[in-house]
Amino acid sequence: MKVVKNFTFDFTPNWSSELKNIASAKPRDDAKKITIDNGFIDILPNYNGFGIKGKLLSLMKVLISILKLPQKSKLFIQYPIQLNYLQFFLPFLLSLKQIEGILYVHDVISIRAPQHIDAKTESKFFNNFKKIILHNNKMIDVLKPLLNKDRTVFSLNIFDYLLNDDFTENQNQKTIRDEIVISGNLGRSVFVKNLYQIKNNKFHLYGPFYENEREDNNVIYHGSVSPEELNDRIKNYDFGLIWDGDKIESLSNGDGNYMKYNNPFKFSAYIAAGLPIITSKEAGIAKFVKEQNIGVLVDSLYDLDNFRISEVNYKEFKNNVLNLRIKLIKGQQLSSILQKILN
Repeated sequence: MKVVKNFTFDFTPNWSSELKNIASAKPRDDAKKITIDNGFIDILPNYNGFGIKGKLLSLMKVLISILKLPQKSKLFIQYPIQLNYLQFFLPFLLSLKQIEGILYVHDVISIRAPQHIDAKTESKFFNNFKKIILHNNKMIDVLKPLLNKDRTVFSLNIFDYLLNDDFTENQNQKTIRDEIVISGNLGRSVFVKNLYQIKNNKFHLYGPFYENEREDNNVIYHGSVSPEELNDRIKNYDFGLIWDGDKIESLSNGDGNYMKYNNPFKFSAYIAAGLPIITSKEAGIAKFVKEQNIGVLVDSLYDLDNFRISEVNYKEFKNNVLNLRIKLIKGQQLSSILQKILN
């Protein structure tokens, strides 16, 4: 009988209803499902880490589970690790059991919030893993000089977005493509308060924590919905906008700067809804958007006032998006990397 040597686990936090509606849990849940579909065994299937007692019990359970793993197993771990204490024990356990750790990185804290941890310290933790999956090549360029040379680093390019494939394409013919959707934590996206300055487009906002005292005809707030409902709600718009920071002229401040290196999960949500993309030329996803021919790159959101696209070019974007969509909803981005690691 063949001994299973590929394992996975993750801690799913007790998200509030508001946070669930910005898809905080979905990328982690999807990654776990994809690993299981690729033959990994979940060593923490019933996480109940609510309250101090629940977290301590879950910590003990996963520590014992790792100690019981066969020598030289592979262990898929998602970062940031939701149970902070585990981060102190993992390097020792991986070394003790000669486990090949696979680190799947959702956020690099030293880039997103350098006041909390510096790149050297964070990379030291990353170096405990033989295989590291990062967002894109721009993120790899920042971190690779700090990683051990024998570490294998993979570029994900875009997060998967698992869905049941009941998609119906919007066949509407339009002379002007000006309906743009923005989703996510709107409380962090300060730039949305200035969208009223862009008169020739309509912006449709979805997500929690939206506060704006202005009433603008071109900015419409639709409330906060679940990731599953969002997919159905936004599919009839023309573009999905990926932008961050407090300015519409450029990516700025903490979140705007982080967007120069990361793959926002809303990118995947828009593709799953069949929407071409509008984003900054500075964005970490810009190269992928251009190579895949799935959207428009701009210097500033002011560029949208004069932006027009032919229906022929729009259909080309749309077809490329729909082809990419098939891969994302089936989990093929992560699956392809896992197969390289396993084979």
